[in-house]
Amino acid sequence: MIRIIVTSIVFLLLAGCTVKVGKGDPEIKDAEKEKIEQQCDAIMQAFRDDSVDEAMAMLKKNSVISEEMVDTLHAQIVNQRPMFLSYGKPISFDFVQERKIKDYVSRRYYVIRYEKTYLPFAFTVFKTAYGWKITHFRYSSDLAEYIFQ
Repeated sequence: MIRIIVTSIVFLLLAGCTVKVGKGDPEIKDAEKEKIEQQCDAIMQAFRDDSVDEAMAMLKKNSVISEEMVDTLHAQIVNQRPMFLSYGKPISFDFVQERKIKDYVSRRYYVIRYEKTYLPFAFTVFKTAYGWKITHFRYSSDLAEYIFQ
């Protein structure tokens, strides 16, 4: 009788361990994903601090977007500087949300808050064979474009 009880307890303990391992540990984080999230935050911080050159350098370093495309974007942002100045001083930036497709692609939404208005931004990040990289970056004054996608 004792043997049956001990066997049952051992079986239940092993079954519990198997279920826990099978489900995976939700606390385990993807360190590379956290790194690209921090890079997106740092790029937004640079934009908020009006350090466009620094933001573009970080974008080049952490993306698969060609240098020529980033340089074109940089020139466009510099040309739009009077528009950004009309928004007033940047106050803060906020991470809004992240939408995911499985565990290999996500879009991160941010907003820079200015004295007179806001400007939404979006980063698409993808888990490449070489780690997480930014594959798309955009900004637009149309917030609905970001919310209702």
